[in-house]
Amino acid sequence: MTFSELFSEWVKDCKARGKKSLSKDQDNYRLHLQGLARKKLSDIQRNEISKLHSTLSVKSGKFLANRVLALVQALFNFGIKTLDIPGLTNPAAGLKMNREESRDRRLHPDEMPRFFEALAAEENPDMRDYVMLSLLTGARRSNVLAMTWQEIHLERRTWTIPGPKAKAKAKDSITVPLTTAAIEVLQARAEANGAQGWVFPGSGVSGRHRQGARPPLAANDRRLCAIGARPRSRRLAERH
Repeated sequence: MTFSELFSEWVKDCKARGKKSLSKDQDNYRLHLQGLARKKLSDIQRNEISKLHSTLSVKSGKFLANRVLALVQALFNFGIKTLDIPGLTNPAAGLKMNREESRDRRLHPDEMPRFFEALAAEENPDMRDYVMLSLLTGARRSNVLAMTWQEIHLERRTWTIPGPKAKAKAKDSITVPLTTAAIEVLQARAEANGAQGWVFPGSGVSGRHRQGARPPLAANDRRLCAIGARPRSRRLAERH
C-alpha cells in the first residue's frame, strides 16, 4: 500500500466517524505530504519524516509542523491498528513535537476601549451581537449561535440552556443570568428581527440557526483582529 492509498482509507473512516477537523487534515496532506504520497509505506523512513517536520517548522511555523507530524503518526497508527497491515511500523512514532506557546491571552486595560469602540462600529449586526453576547454570558460558541427566544426570559433576565444543548455532565439545564448590557443587545435584536425562533437565524432556507461565527469580514472585523483580542477563558475563546 502507498501512503496516498492509506490516506484515502483513513479519510473514508474519518467521514464515517464524522471527524470535524478532517478538512484541515486534507489540506495539510495536499499541501505538505505530497512527497510521501506515491511511496510504499515500508519505504518511508523515520529520518525523512523528521526532516520534513524540521523544514516545516522553519518555513511554515512550529504549530503547523506539529499538526502535519501528528497527521502522519495518526495515519500509520490507523494502518497498524485498524487496517491491521502485516509488519507495518510507525516511523513517526516518538518524534518530538515542537513546544507550542499558549494561544490564550488577555485583553490589556489599554486595549479595552479600542476593542469596544471597534465592536460598536461593526457594520455586521450578527457579528457584533454574537461577540458581545459571548463576552457577556461566557457561554459556548455553539450555545450562543443556537440561542432561541424561547430560552430567553427578558423580565427575569435569564437564559435557560436546555440540558442536551448545554452538554453538562449531569445533563441538566443551565440558567445563565443576563446583565443589563446583554438584555439591551437582545432587546435591540427583538425589535429589529422579532422575538421568535432563533436569535441568530441562518441566511438559508433550511430554517436553521447560523452555523458559523465567521460571517464575511468587514473592514471593522479586521480591526478587531488587529487588536488581537482573544478571551482567556475556554468558553470565551473565539478567533475573530
